[in-house]
Amino acid sequence: MVTSVLFCNGSVVFKDGLNSSIVICDGDVTCKEFIKSVVIARGDIKAEKPSFDCVMVAGKHVHAHSDQIDTIKENDHFPLNFVHFFETADAGIEVTASPGGVAVAKLTDGLPPAKAGLKVGDVITAVDGKAAADLETFRRLLRRGTVLEQTVFTVKRDRKDVTVTASFLGWEPPVLKPAK
Repeated sequence: MVTSVLFCNGSVVFKDGLNSSIVICDGDVTCKEFIKSVVIARGDIKAEKPSFDCVMVAGKHVHAHSDQIDTIKENDHFPLNFVHFFETADAGIEVTASPGGVAVAKLTDGLPPAKAGLKVGDVITAVDGKAAADLETFRRLLRRGTVLEQTVFTVKRDRKDVTVTASFLGWEPPVLKPAK
């Protein structure tokens, strides 16, 4: 692909190379080779062949073989000080993996999940009727839920199924300041 600007909602695999392109991806980016491109990914960046004249910024790791890449940054959660990928903590909830869903590990008082009545230890099995099978699926479902009038969490609490409805109306994601 030549001279493109791509915004990807989730991981993406390019079977051929990217040349003179910009990719911003809310997941992993895998490509045969990157040439004169800027790649920003929430996850990993992987290049099968040597890449050159690129800027690669990953929320996790860059797997690229070349000494001709201009910039590589890893574990960057505010890439180039202008891209912010949604994290569940932004909405006031942190979760861990759990059989059948995700377990609530931490809540921020005053934000929609806590105000709705979710509790630490709850196991969220679904968001708006869609299975929250793992951490990444839950993150994406919650991201979508923050722009809806209401978000319905299906929860296992004390061996019972409970429904908790949160409203994100009026909620704004936090404004992040660039690192100094």
